[in-house]
Amino acid sequence: MKTLPVERNGGKTQHLGNLRNLSAKLGNEQFRVDARTSRYKLQNAAKTLLPGWAVDYCMEAAIPGRSVEIWQDADSDHAHIKGVARCGSVWTCPVCSAKIAIERRDEIAEALKMAKKAGYRPVMVTLTAAHSRDMSAAELVEKMTTAKRWMRNHGSFKNIKSMMGFQGSISSMEVTWGYANGWHFHFHEVFVVSKINGAAELKGAFFSLWERALSRVGLIANYERGVDVIVPRPDDYERVGNYIAKWGLESELSRGDAKEGKEGGHYSPYQLLAMYEQGTDWAGGLFQEYARATKGKTSIRWSRGLRDVLGLSKELTDKEAAEAQASENSYMLLRLTRAEYKKIIYSGRRGVLGELLAVAEVGRDALLLWLESVFDIMPDG
Repeated sequence: MKTLPVERNGGKTQHLGNLRNLSAKLGNEQFRVDARTSRYKLQNAAKTLLPGWAVDYCMEAAIPGRSVEIWQDADSDHAHIKGVARCGSVWTCPVCSAKIAIERRDEIAEALKMAKKAGYRPVMVTLTAAHSRDMSAAELVEKMTTAKRWMRNHGSFKNIKSMMGFQGSISSMEVTWGYANGWHFHFHEVFVVSKINGAAELKGAFFSLWERALSRVGLIANYERGVDVIVPRPDDYERVGNYIAKWGLESELSRGDAKEGKEGGHYSPYQLLAMYEQGTDWAGGLFQEYARATKGKTSIRWSRGLRDVLGLSKELTDKEAAEAQASENSYMLLRLTRAEYKKIIYSGRRGVLGELLAVAEVGRDALLLWLESVFDIMPDG
């Protein structure tokens, strides 16, 4: 870890170039710049839609007793901000969600690595249901959550676990919306097991129980789509982490491009947010509905005892995952006072923090030039 020195000349920063040169450099890397700024523009949109929610305050203030620091990773050139409070919301914050998803993916990859070493295998199961277009997000998520709880507490589920040699599971929930059928929910499960079963055999067992669970809450599912079971080959284990932790990892989260990112006529919540940010007001209403339906829900759940079985450390909360530190090969570019950071935050520039990070990834001199030219800020450290 190292801190680069600030070069001064008569109280003014020595710049290697000028704003025109900086603009040219950023123009040559426009895709990366757009990816950086779009995520923060989406965060601004979420703040507008959800006033008073945690996301509304995300990254707007320094942590008490700490200064705001801009850091860069020496290996990837990726820049990040330290010392600011984050909301840690996987459901409503595009910035925190992306960071959390990466942390979860890496953690699950490590879990599956340990499982493989212990002789266990993953089985991937997806559960969903048919529903009417006019069903609200809150009603659908409540019904499906109730059905899943009933299924897992039923005696027949114990038989399925015994059949698989169940060691534990990791669960997540995926939400999409489509013009044809409205809201759509999937439960993704990874079961860590000791016995090898065929996918068809497991699907039959799961569907029989899932169909009964859904009927208790007034929902139905067909055999083809209601349950999907995949028994991955050992060389496909790396895909499992993306499968279960993909929330926030979709490419549209980097682009903010809802039209390009749609899949089969379905939109993720962050695609809806991107549509709102681009001027589609009704998509903002759907994002608000989704936010209310998922508020307080756990994004990824580990079954009791699985982490101990695999020898993993205590699980990070979503907020801790959002605030996780970068690699040891990172160094501080500069330090901002609280007043300087506030000046940037409240400048009225949409996605300004993404813009700051994109400039920082060009280099320290570029960042100093940008801060002085745009905000009349000349950091001391």
